[in-house]
Amino acid sequence: MRPLELQLARAINFFPLPICCMAFATLMYPSLAYSADMVAGIFTAVIMGGLVQYIMLAFGNDYTTGVLLNETPLKKWWYPSYCGGSNDMLPGLGPVWSRDKHKIRVLDIKRSIGLVEAFMYIFVITSVIVVSNSIIPTAVFKSEDGYCHTNPVYPKSMGTTMVILQVLSTFIGSAGFSIISAAAHHSFTKLDDDGEYNFQKKAWAAFFFLQLPLLKVVLSYIPMALPPDGPRIPTAVTVSTQQLPDGKFTTSGEMISCPIFDQEVCVPMLYNCLVTVAMAYLSYWQFRIYRPGQTFDDLRLRFKNVYGEIPVPVKDDSSSEEDDSEEDDAENALAVINSMLLVLEVERPFEKLAAHRCLAGGLTGKWLCVRAQSFFRRGMAGKSHQLWSKAVFKQLLDPLSPLSLRSGALIGLITIYGEQKRTF
Repeated sequence: MRPLELQLARAINFFPLPICCMAFATLMYPSLAYSADMVAGIFTAVIMGGLVQYIMLAFGNDYTTGVLLNETPLKKWWYPSYCGGSNDMLPGLGPVWSRDKHKIRVLDIKRSIGLVEAFMYIFVITSVIVVSNSIIPTAVFKSEDGYCHTNPVYPKSMGTTMVILQVLSTFIGSAGFSIISAAAHHSFTKLDDDGEYNFQKKAWAAFFFLQLPLLKVVLSYIPMALPPDGPRIPTAVTVSTQQLPDGKFTTSGEMISCPIFDQEVCVPMLYNCLVTVAMAYLSYWQFRIYRPGQTFDDLRLRFKNVYGEIPVPVKDDSSSEEDDSEEDDAENALAVINSMLLVLEVERPFEKLAAHRCLAGGLTGKWLCVRAQSFFRRGMAGKSHQLWSKAVFKQLLDPLSPLSLRSGALIGLITIYGEQKRTF
């Protein structure tokens, strides 16, 4: 089975082609405009979802993600760029999520992914509603300006809501992906200094897909219809319907001459022309930056060379064999301590000293480090010493815990708070 990153790369490279082909077909057959919008919405959602998953797959597991995100500088990331951040589309999120300068956290990545998912859902849902509106036949009438129009299916307020949602989807998706793009740019500076993986270029390509809903709305407000005395097409319009005595109906109508290139035709034509050119270029460009057969195996080797070995996750299984438990605990504790010293080398001297003390505390100290591993990882960006305390107290209050482990936990607790007091 092919690696997941190869499958994602092929999907990202392939799906711009159907969008390009459908947009080009709309230039030949303008009646396909609404169907082309739905195809573009669905495939754009697939591309954005695949690209986000591709970048997250490059970050790796929880440990490697934490180490790589630690390379990001201290900024107010959710503020706009002119305030030292990266979020130009929704600057109102800055006072909420970036009150102080901070590095990009796992929580920021989760929020960004949620915003991109919101863009995907809004874009697809609005496209489906627009297509469903075009399927329902409505009466045609000729207005005083000489152009023909159809009666809308839904009220004007709903049409306004659709426009607002389409514009908002672009702002939401761009705000979320700007943080993901910034994280990819700063996190892989040491691992991708030769530009082999092109994470920044791959992220730049996504921003055009995010602008598709906004582009359609902006073009719709630009008057581009040809004069009404241009090419015309005859259209039958029903004037009245009369019921006959035998139960049948008879209708009467008239033929009206409707201009072909009105606003409803010219806007989709220009929009699909731009989409055809852009998607053709993006397809060619992405085939160049996504190299065939490129996996993240070499990226993992570079990580080990720069940051050291990746610790193996510890499984808290009480049914494991006792013969190998002490050796496994010691190895896992050493891996956890190395990871803590690496991540907290500069910013958190307390945890660094506590990790040294655990290493020197014999088997009980090593056991304490292993026990607190999951709590520590959850608290790397916050109050990790409180989470350590919770892990220790949980072991102290466990009635099934052996006396030796309880005593070891108590010694470790006293040691940690002693180091904390001397540090601060």
